[in-house]
Amino acid sequence: RASRDFRLHVAEESAYRALCESLRRAGGAI
Repeated sequence: RASRDFRLHVAEESAYRALCESLRRAGGAI
């Protein structure tokens, strides 16, 4: 039960981090 929710949370966390990384790279390129 909890493991699935935890996995979903980890996936959201990594996706958010990747988004921040790409935004930072785009900001640095401009």
